[in-house]
Amino acid sequence: MKIGFFVCSNGYGHFIRVSKIANQLKKLNDLCEIDIFCEQYQIDKFQSILVDDFNYIPYKSSNINWNTYLGGIRFDYDEYMKWLNQYKGIVNDYDVVVSDNIVGLLKYRSDIILSSSFLWHDVMIDKFSNNPDVLKLYEFEQNLLTKYKPNMLCVKDIVMESIKYSTNPIYTGWCCDLNKLEDPISDIENFVFISPSLGYDISYTNTFLEMARGLEKSKYNVYLSKDLYDMRDTDSYFKFEHRKFEKMSKNSVFVFRPGVGTITDCVQYNSPMILVYSENDSKEILHLANRVIEMELGLSIIVNSDFKETLDHFDMYRYKKNISQLKKNGHINSARYLLTK
Repeated sequence: MKIGFFVCSNGYGHFIRVSKIANQLKKLNDLCEIDIFCEQYQIDKFQSILVDDFNYIPYKSSNINWNTYLGGIRFDYDEYMKWLNQYKGIVNDYDVVVSDNIVGLLKYRSDIILSSSFLWHDVMIDKFSNNPDVLKLYEFEQNLLTKYKPNMLCVKDIVMESIKYSTNPIYTGWCCDLNKLEDPISDIENFVFISPSLGYDISYTNTFLEMARGLEKSKYNVYLSKDLYDMRDTDSYFKFEHRKFEKMSKNSVFVFRPGVGTITDCVQYNSPMILVYSENDSKEILHLANRVIEMELGLSIIVNSDFKETLDHFDMYRYKKNISQLKKNGHINSARYLLTK
């Protein structure tokens, strides 16, 4: 069985999700031949999780920058179509093709299986409805979805409404391992601030550092991700490394801008979270912030909110218990589903 994965170029979460599913495919069927098309920077960033048996193929030219977070947008519809055209024949070389949030590939193969919990054209049209390139993208991709209504691997807890009516959603659960909730549940000892990975307003950095300063004289240890740690103005903070996520999860609260990748990390280790967002953020970011509140997995606050007041309402026990009850093993369920195709 030959399977091709095409990974969206924007951010790390898409690549990590695909890697987890591909790993499970190989465990379930060692005869699977797996190609992963992605950006070179994604390969370079995650050297530690690359698998020798997989064929990682950097895009022939840079994929489209989907950035919608810097007060504008860098998107060229004609360049996007040129980029897609490179894969017109290639997508038909596989028994199964999974496209992690690149809807346009449906133009060249109608049975492609999509993967994500939101759609780029839906997010972009909400924010940039007057941009002619975004309008073209929306019409192009929405027409493809209407015509083929593809199957789409997604997480029911955070799936956006557009997926429910534009695709045939396959609810897999969160793409992470199932971990039992520790007993007894630990009190909060650490706050971990994680800076956004790509394309963010400097107000996030300033907010996280200000929140950290507010904890300097408290009983808590404060950890900062590399970007924030490098900007610190005191030596009272500790440097956070992602490889320590599991070890720190029992007694830590993670503070970050909403993103599926980091939320999934928290879900995997039953770690409560505080999401910090801006009213100017994209539709997807606002959706994630709202869902975390609705499911009571932690709190969501607007940039520059009163952090100390937020802590007064933080219920470590309740949030951990709720997270532990979520449906997980989505990467395993996705792999099993793909093998049926």
